[in-house]
Amino acid sequence: MQTQNGCGPPNGAGFFQSFATTLMLRNIPNKYTQLTLQQEIDDNGFQSTYDFLYLPFQQESKSNAGYAFINFRSPVTAHRFRAAFSTYSFRRFKSKKTGNVCDAQIQGLQANRLHFAKRKTRNDRNRPIVLEGTDRIHYQDVFVCAEAEAAATKKELDVRHVQRFSEEEEEEGGQS
Repeated sequence: MQTQNGCGPPNGAGFFQSFATTLMLRNIPNKYTQLTLQQEIDDNGFQSTYDFLYLPFQQESKSNAGYAFINFRSPVTAHRFRAAFSTYSFRRFKSKKTGNVCDAQIQGLQANRLHFAKRKTRNDRNRPIVLEGTDRIHYQDVFVCAEAEAAATKKELDVRHVQRFSEEEEEEGGQS
């Protein structure tokens, strides 16, 4: 049964209740790395269906944080992943933990790229993975593009604001 926060398997009728594309996978055994998690996700039929994967790594304990963020290219695929991994028994390392899947707070590739752009990590292994098809995009290229897109979006919003303000002034001037 799906809980209020969007966790758990999809409802029994097979309908998805969420249009989320970014999911949070929880209860990942601590020995997993991003690459072993990526391989396990791909081995379960999800290769080329997602474009963002981030498994935070804790430097102090030298293990993962137990959760990951994955952005799928479509809500239908995200729903399929939720069904497959909500009670999933991880295979690479023996563990009693079973997967739990929730909608992530931050949704979409661009929003995730922007959110994690400033995240400081010591090496490439611990940085978010961004994919085009099955090809990994270099970290610097991903976040330079994300920042450029954010600046272009801000500029576009500023232009719209100025246009709307000018239109309002014209309307007010014509009413006097």
